[in-house]
Amino acid sequence: KACGASFGFSAVYSLLIGGLGYWFYGAATHQSFTENLGRDPTGKMYASLTLIPLVAAGIFVIKLQCGYPLYVQPIVKVFESQLFGDVPPFQTQCINRVIFTIISVAFAVFAQRSLDAVASLTGCALTTMTSFVLPTVIYYRLCGEDLGRVERVFLPVVAAAGVVFAVVGTVHSASRLYHQAPTAAMSFGWQGEI
Repeated sequence: KACGASFGFSAVYSLLIGGLGYWFYGAATHQSFTENLGRDPTGKMYASLTLIPLVAAGIFVIKLQCGYPLYVQPIVKVFESQLFGDVPPFQTQCINRVIFTIISVAFAVFAQRSLDAVASLTGCALTTMTSFVLPTVIYYRLCGEDLGRVERVFLPVVAAAGVVFAVVGTVHSASRLYHQAPTAAMSFGWQGEI
């Protein structure tokens, strides 16, 4: 009961606030949320809020750096074990992590003008799978014999829809990111073709 009431309240609250925000500011919003910070409904920057986008970007960097070891560890461990054996020397581990960090930061800096496309790409590719597909498949697997007829039909439909949304969304987001790449490159003075 508590979960149902909490979810219901959260859904109503989110829809109400989101709807009101879109009603009042929808026509003036930009795709990337950081471009909306500190602006009035006409899109002009408030003089007293010019630091807000910079603060948001700084908090985003801190969030990435705090979560970074959790994301990187499994990837780097597999990479290191394939190249250097099970336990590479400490210096090799440090060098690998520095290289991986430099590549990741370079990508983040390069994609800063396409933050919405990057967020869409990771959301479609990762969040859809971990929020829709995996829980559905795991629940089906754990409760397979105890499921009712409706659940036996509905759960695979939800999992299949999650896979379709993930694939279609990922392809669409990757296409958007690819088409936004020349604009992002031009903002850094890159004049070559991408």
